[in-house]
Amino acid sequence: MNKVSIILPTYNRAIFIEKAIKNCLEQSYQNIELIVVDDGSIDETKNVVDKFNDDRLLYFYKENEGLPSAINFGMKKSTGKYLTWTSDDNFFYKDAIKKMVEFMNQQDEPSFIYTNMEYIDKNEEVVGVMNSNCQNRIYLHNYIGACFMYDRKVYESIGDYDEKLRLVEDYDYWIRVHEKYPMIHLNQTLYRYMIHSESLSSTKKNEVQLMFKELYKKNRIFEKLYKDIKCYAGSKKVYIWGTGSLASRVYKECFWENRWEIEGFIEQIDTSKNVYLDKKVFRFEMIDPNNCIIIIASSFRGEVEAFLKSNNLIANVDYY
Repeated sequence: MNKVSIILPTYNRAIFIEKAIKNCLEQSYQNIELIVVDDGSIDETKNVVDKFNDDRLLYFYKENEGLPSAINFGMKKSTGKYLTWTSDDNFFYKDAIKKMVEFMNQQDEPSFIYTNMEYIDKNEEVVGVMNSNCQNRIYLHNYIGACFMYDRKVYESIGDYDEKLRLVEDYDYWIRVHEKYPMIHLNQTLYRYMIHSESLSSTKKNEVQLMFKELYKKNRIFEKLYKDIKCYAGSKKVYIWGTGSLASRVYKECFWENRWEIEGFIEQIDTSKNVYLDKKVFRFEMIDPNNCIIIIASSFRGEVEAFLKSNNLIANVDYY
């Protein structure tokens, strides 16, 4: 059996770390190494880890340098053929590693796979599901999610997570992988992602937005998007699905700056005029889907894509 290295970075999360470690060590797939990287904790994290007596568990303490640094540290210590990392407040399904390994073994090397996941609240009640199959639109949406596995050869080729892009280091890494290797979707829900007030996504929202701007600049996202959309759209009318910050940015960078007029925006909840963009906002029922192409620029891409498919629209023909 191929060994799997699971990197578990943590920082001052003693209240979560015990359950996270148990979740990994109790996986039905046993040929793993669990590398806990303590990124400078000053709480009881080490004492919690010391309670475990399992040769597969490795603990490392380092000075605090942030999540991407901790992931890179753990990757350098890893020895498995297959690699993944998880968070101390999220959980794998019991058979998650087993099912991902089986799927990995079916792929051509080197490969990268990803799965669906559930969103749970602090009481571990399911509040949503992320179906990650979004037709490789990585420049528009980070659809990979938090449950994934990849071959060591991918890691050796792509290199480290970018420590300058803290808070969006995963998205940057997925973009770099996408541009070199196929990213293959395993259509099973194998992970539970907790939404709570102490998570990085909740406490660092403003910093995340700033880092997104750096990520867009580094990867020349909108230049690539413009070329891609131009190829698919041709002479069709163009609508952007969404009215949030991503939709605004896509319009400004891909259309307005290239003097490319669009028909308007699509939003199913609030169809009031988008003052900032000065374009009309439509409900889907108000447009002719047979004479346009829809650019999905929404954080709910999976749900929007499922809706369009249910209306018999085709990816890369009717929507992007």
